[in-house]
Amino acid sequence: MLAQRLLHSAHLLTFAALFASGVLLLWPELRSTLIGGYSLVVRALHCWVGIPFVALPALILAGSGRRALAAKPGAFALRTLWRRLHIGATMAMSVLFTLTGAVLWADPETLERINDGSRAAHNWLTWAAAGLVGLHLVEIVVSGVAERVAGVEIRRDPVR
Repeated sequence: MLAQRLLHSAHLLTFAALFASGVLLLWPELRSTLIGGYSLVVRALHCWVGIPFVALPALILAGSGRRALAAKPGAFALRTLWRRLHIGATMAMSVLFTLTGAVLWADPETLERINDGSRAAHNWLTWAAAGLVGLHLVEIVVSGVAERVAGVEIRRDPVR
């Protein structure tokens, strides 16, 4: 359970920083309005935060083992299906974000052809991830409402 919370917190913090800096890079007018420019600082921050985005989950997984993160649910339900989809999408998108981000971080002149496709994929992934985060937040609200209506706790897994 601790490993799940650490993984969730690490991904939450690094994704939020990457999303915010990515939006500022994508819209220079917004960046100028909010922080007065600093495109090189924002770009460097975006690139360097990408390292813990990849490294922290890998370290948590290595330190805790796969079983600590993927505990078998008690019974199969729609929530189980959603959780599996959510985890699978998060893992796949993290790998794709990492690959496309690494290409963008590399020398742009050397990888010019790949760079355009990578940038498009990276931008698309950003909006897809934002949508999934939105769905995740809706799921949290719906679970909370269901808990209050039913009078039982359904959102958290029991600590083993």
